[in-house]
Amino acid sequence: MLLGGLAISIGMMVDATVVMVENIYRHLEEHREHSTRAAILVAAQEIGRPMFFAILIIIAVFLPVFTLQGIEGKLFKPLAYAVTFSMIGSMLMALCMAPMLCALWLRLKKGEVKRNPIIRFFKGIYVPVLEWAIRHRYLALTIAALLLVWSFADVFILGSEFLPTIDEGNMLVRATMPASISLSRAIEVSSQIEKTLRQFPEVETIVAKIGRAELGGDPESVSNDELYVRLKPKAQWTTARTKDELVDAMRRRVEGFPGVKFNFSQVIQTRSIWKLILTATRLRVTG
Repeated sequence: MLLGGLAISIGMMVDATVVMVENIYRHLEEHREHSTRAAILVAAQEIGRPMFFAILIIIAVFLPVFTLQGIEGKLFKPLAYAVTFSMIGSMLMALCMAPMLCALWLRLKKGEVKRNPIIRFFKGIYVPVLEWAIRHRYLALTIAALLLVWSFADVFILGSEFLPTIDEGNMLVRATMPASISLSRAIEVSSQIEKTLRQFPEVETIVAKIGRAELGGDPESVSNDELYVRLKPKAQWTTARTKDELVDAMRRRVEGFPGVKFNFSQVIQTRSIWKLILTATRLRVTG
């Protein structure tokens, strides 16, 4: 999320300095009778205040993110910090460093001023639109007000959701057994849990893993049992209509195992993970 915040703010960071340098260059072109330092000072003072408040508005947009709590706070606060600090740095760069560097390095050649053809093209579109909006200011304000009301109406129409509901067509059942359990007893309990879950017609395949892998990425003991449950398409379900109802039914069925705590979740990127699991299972069986 921190890197995502930097990726989002990189354009906004550069924008302030680009605007400052462009305005300085325009003043140097249009006011050649002034000294370079005087033209740069006037140009910086001209857009310094609006640029300062524009960056503050961008920072203010992310202030509500700092009030988030729980999972959403842990997810999005790094993004808000990255954007806020980067925008503060861009403000210092645009208001302090850019004018100073322009005074040191920016020099205009004497002679006729050359106009940028790209800027001239966009000005040819923008200026007539701006003149029309000024002449019909009440109509322009009415259109803006209607769009604003429409945006408020969308808040109630669209609804809101922090994280979308993802159904990957599988379950990850974590069974936490007593810490003092032996490996043989853990295998026996895992087999019983697997048989219990296989009684549901919605279950297509189950692969169980006790303890941790050989690489030791997850430092788990033999008391930890993870069962990857692959489900059939919902059109073939008979026990429940939704996944939540199926989880409740499974939870009630496995509650009879003494000392075992269950947690139901799901596996993301099922295709690649199931391909590896089923390949490993075939190699183990054939080997």
